[in-house]
Amino acid sequence: MSYATYTMTAEKLEKIRKHAAGTENLSFNVKDCHYCGHKSILIYEDARGHVQAKCKICGEESLYNVLLRRSRSFYYNPVR
Repeated sequence: MSYATYTMTAEKLEKIRKHAAGTENLSFNVKDCHYCGHKSILIYEDARGHVQAKCKICGEESLYNVLLRRSRSFYYNPVR
C-alpha cells in the first residue's frame, strides 16, 4: 500500500499559525462523544452551524448543533 506524501509549505504553516492565534482569546466548550463519553470536540464561541465529529476512541460519528452549545440538549440523535 502506498501513501501520498504531503509537504508542508511555509505559506500553509503560516496560515495554521494565524488561525491558531485567532482562537487564543475565545472561550470554548468541550463536548463529549455521545457513545463513550470521551471529550471529542472543542466548540469556540464564534462557531456557527453544525459539526460532525468522529471520536478518536470508539470511532463513532456524532452530529452537533453548535448554536445549542450552551444548552443541556446539545446534540441530535447519533449518526450511524
